[in-house]
Amino acid sequence: MLFPSETELEAIAARVAPLDAHLVEACDGDVSIVAIFPKWELAVLDLGGFHCWVRLPEADSYVEGARRLH
Repeated sequence: MLFPSETELEAIAARVAPLDAHLVEACDGDVSIVAIFPKWELAVLDLGGFHCWVRLPEADSYVEGARRLH
C-alpha cells in the first residue's frame, strides 16, 4: 500500500463518507483496519480484499459490526 501525502490526506478527509451497510455485510465478516492516520482521523479498512477510507472513530464499529453479522 502506498501512503498518500499530507495534501492527499487532507483531500481524502474532506470527502470521506460513511460506508453503506450492505458493503460491510457483503464481506462475510472479513473486515480489518490496515492503516490509521490519526492526524486526519482517517483509517483504511480491508473489506475482504477491497480497501476503503473511513473516519477513524467509525473504523472499530465497522470491524465489530461485521464480526457480529457473521
